[in-house]
Order: sequence, then structure tokens, then C-alpha cells
Amino acid sequence: MQERKARHLEELKEEARARDPVPRPASAGANPTRASERLYSLSKVTPSNRSAGYESEEPTFTPSLAPGTVALTRDRRTRTVDELVSNARSVETRRQARERVEQEEAAECTFKPVLSSKGSRSRPSLPFHAPGGLTSEIETQRMNHTRKVAMLKREQQNQSARQCTFSPAVLDRPPQHRQSPSTRPGSAGVKGLGDYVDRQRRARHLREEKTRRLEQSGRGAPITGPYTVAQEFTLSQDPREAERMERVRRDREQTLMGECTFRPNITSRAKVTNLVGSVLDLSQGQ
Repeated sequence: MQERKARHLEELKEEARARDPVPRPASAGANPTRASERLYSLSKVTPSNRSAGYESEEPTFTPSLAPGTVALTRDRRTRTVDELVSNARSVETRRQARERVEQEEAAECTFKPVLSSKGSRSRPSLPFHAPGGLTSEIETQRMNHTRKVAMLKREQQNQSARQCTFSPAVLDRPPQHRQSPSTRPGSAGVKGLGDYVDRQRRARHLREEKTRRLEQSGRGAPITGPYTVAQEFTLSQDPREAERMERVRRDREQTLMGECTFRPNITSRAKVTNLVGSVLDLSQGQ
């Protein structure tokens, strides 16, 4: 390896002497070993530099494509041209077929259509660029249409009036419709209607009387629902409050007993009912 490196250095020195035949004086503090190494490092050629050098040189041969590549390129160019030609040919074929169909349809017609005078006149373009003008144009068309419809309606009424053999009389005010007398209960028109109304009246009177008696007894209005609705009330847990309630109950019982001329036989159920009633009264009073 060392021999190879030394031989390469000698070749580089010879090439340098060949380029510059006049020798240059060496500097006083020059190091020949380091100079040779520097020359060797500068002489290194990288692959990129080598490829750039190859590209700068003139080619020594003429490049050529492989036969398969040449055939593929020729076939692709020919196929593209054929596609373009076939597309133009198909467009021309469709155009000719369309003209043929139009000629056949025109040959089947036995008359030439004529445009009406209304359709032949070009309709004035609406001023779409000016919204105000467009709105006024639409309003004018609507008024013209309404006026035309009213005129046609009057003409139709006049035409129908000509066919009449008499002139109808027009009243100044609409006639007043007489109201037919309503069927009274118990009339001869409906059998049993009077009895039914009487029964309903008596039933209503009984319900009102029962409600009035319940209100006078202090039990309140009757419950019309199928179930009893429990109302919320608060029972005091304070001993002093319980003592006060008991004292009020005793005073009430004494007052009631003082008004009675006989001693009633109060059952346990009646006692419970009276107790609950007094509790409810006290809770409502609070």
C-alpha cells in the first residue's frame, strides 16, 4: 500500500513538472512531506467530479435506441394518430346520421308550420338590470290581466243576458231571511221530549240541593272523582303544641256538650272522625 502511494506521488510530481518546467524555489520553512500529502489530497477525484469531466468530453460514439424501443415509439405514435382520425371520423358519422334523421322527419311532414302573429312578434326584454323597472313591468302586466279578465267576464254576462226573455229585478238591499221558530220542549213534534226535560230539571235541582246542604254542614263540596284525593297537612310534634290542641279540643267538646239537652252515645268511630276533623280545622287555621 505504501509503495503504491509513493508511486502515485511520483507520477503526480512528474505531471506537475511537465505542466510547469521552471522549478520554483522552495520556501524556507516548507515541509516537503506535507506538500506531497497536500498534493495527493488535492488530486483525489470524487465520482461527481469524474462524471462532470466525462460529460465535458466529446463523445466518441453515436447513441442509438434499441430496436424494441424504436418499434414501441413508432407504434405509439401511429396509434395516437389513428385515435385522432377515428374520433374525427365518428364525429362526422354522427353529424351525417343526424342530418339524415332530420331529412326523414322533414319528409314526413305534409305541411309547413306557420307561426302566429303573436308568437312572431318578439317580446320586449324585461329590464333585469333595473329591479324597479322589472317590478313596475310585472305590476302593469298583472293589472292588464285583471282588466282583461273583468272585461271578458262582463262580455260573458252580457251574452248570457241576451238569451233571457225577461229582465231580472235587482234589489237595493239583500233580502232578510226569516228565522224558523225553534221547536219548544214538549211540543208535538218530538214525543217524550217534555218528560225528558222535566226529569233533567228535577235531577239538577236535587244535585244543587245536596251541594247546598253539604256546604252548610261544613264538610265542603262533594268529591266528584272516583277516588279520594289526599290533601297535605302537618301534625305538630312539639309537646306544647300537642297540649294546646288537646286543650282546644276539650273546650270544644265542653261547649258542644253544654248545648246538648241529652248525653249522646259517641262511638269510637265517631271519636276518630271528630278528632280528624278538629286536626284538619286547626291545620287549616294555621
